[in-house]
Amino acid sequence: MVQLGIKKGRGRLLDWIKNLSGEKKRVWNFELIKHNREMMARIFLVAIEQYNLKASQKEVVDKNGVHIAEQLISPGGFKLVTGYHVDQISEDKNVVVDSEMYVQNLTTTIYSNLVIGYNWQTEVIVIIEVSADLNSYSDIYVFSKQNVFKTKYSWFSDTFQIYDRSESLIKNLLTFLSPNNRTTFMVDAEIDERLVDTEGKRVLIYMRQPEEREDFVRFFKKFAK
Repeated sequence: MVQLGIKKGRGRLLDWIKNLSGEKKRVWNFELIKHNREMMARIFLVAIEQYNLKASQKEVVDKNGVHIAEQLISPGGFKLVTGYHVDQISEDKNVVVDSEMYVQNLTTTIYSNLVIGYNWQTEVIVIIEVSADLNSYSDIYVFSKQNVFKTKYSWFSDTFQIYDRSESLIKNLLTFLSPNNRTTFMVDAEIDERLVDTEGKRVLIYMRQPEEREDFVRFFKKFAK
C-alpha cells in the first residue's frame, strides 16, 4: 500500500512539472502500433521459416571432426520487441569559406531497425534487421547459450550487448576487449515519429512497448547469468 501511494504521488508530481513546463501529453496512434505489431509477427514467421530452410541444408564440423546439424527454431513461445542499432561514421570534408579552405569533420548517424524475438523457455534470442516501415527484412541472427561468450546490459547507457563465442579462450578475451564480434542494440519503451530523415520519413519503427521492454530486460538479465 505504501509503495502504491508513493508511486501515485510521484506520478502526480511529474504530471504537475510537465504541465508547469508546458509539455503536452503525447498522443499515440494505437492503430499504427497495432499494425506494426502484426507486421512484426509476420516478418518473424517468414524469417524463421527462411532460417530453418537454410539451417536444414547446412552442417557444422566441430574440432573433433564431428558433423553437427544446425538447430532448427520453432516460432512458438517467442515474444517480440522492437529495437535498433546505431552506427556513427566520421569523415573529413573540405569546406571553402571566404576563399579560405577549412577541414570540417562530419558525423553521420546510421540507424538499423530490429525485430527482436526472445523465448523464456528455450533461452534463445532472434534478431532480425528490418526496414522502419516493416515492409522488408534482411539479416537474421540467432543467439543461444551455446554460441554466446557473454551478454551484458548497461543500465547507464541503456544498451544490450551480445559477445560471440569462439573455441579459443584468447579469442574470447579479445572479443570482450574489442568492439568487433559483438552485437549491440537498444530497446526503447517509446519510439514516436519525431526522428525523420531528410525526406521526412520515419527513421525508427513507431512503437509503444513499456511492459514488453520491462519483460525483455528481465529475460536478458536471466540470459546473461
